[in-house]
Order: sequence, then structure tokens, then C-alpha cells
Amino acid sequence: MSTLTPFLSALRLASRRTATSLRPLLPTAQRRALASVTTQHNFPTRAPAAPLPIPGYTNRAFASSSGRSPADEIAERLQTMYAETKDEFEIAVESTEANAVYAQDDRDATRDELEKLKKAWEEAIEGEGEVQEELKG
Repeated sequence: MSTLTPFLSALRLASRRTATSLRPLLPTAQRRALASVTTQHNFPTRAPAAPLPIPGYTNRAFASSSGRSPADEIAERLQTMYAETKDEFEIAVESTEANAVYAQDDRDATRDELEKLKKAWEEAIEGEGEVQEELKG
């Protein structure tokens, strides 16, 4: 493995150096092998242009890109919002217990997060449909 490492390092440099400029780094046999490889291949010197879009994909109604149901995605979003609200609540409790100057601001932020969560939940279960029934149940 120890003789392979300098050879691999030299191959990485092959796009920038010629076989003769690598002479101090490599033994003769590896230099010849490198010279034959570098003359046969034309390594790209820059990245290709922006990738082309893949044709044939269509967007379907109620299909998600992750393969999960819309109810699962809504539930995950609500869980994330709940975790953020809970964190804000814990911060507000700590700052209130410590009589911090910014305790009122923390409580206000907690109220705002809670209102956002309530509104998101009401919007999620609003109406009659398969997604709403799955979220309610």
C-alpha cells in the first residue's frame, strides 16, 4: 500500500503536470505507466455546463416528491412547529425564573409561536377529505 499511495497522488496531479515533471516523485516503471495513461486520455479542465432537465417527469395531483402521503408531510411540518414552540416555551420559562430583562419578549415570542401552531393545525384539519380524516384520526 505504501508504494501505491505516491502513484495515486501522482495520478491526481496528472491533469496538471506532464510525465517528465513528475520524474522526482515516481520510480521509472511507474513513470512509464503514467506517461502511457496521460497520453491516451484527455482529462477535462473545467466543469461541464449546467445539467439538462430529465424529460418525462410529470407532476400528479396529490403526489409528493418524497413518496410520502400529504398527511405525513403536514404532520411532520406540525411536529416541527410544535418542537419550535416547545423550545420557545422552555426559553421563556427559564428567562422568567431568572427574572431576566428580556423575559417578556420571550413570553411574547412563545405566544406568537403557539398562535402559528394553532392556525396551522386548524388549516390542516379544515374541510372534509381523506387527508383531514387521516390527520384527525
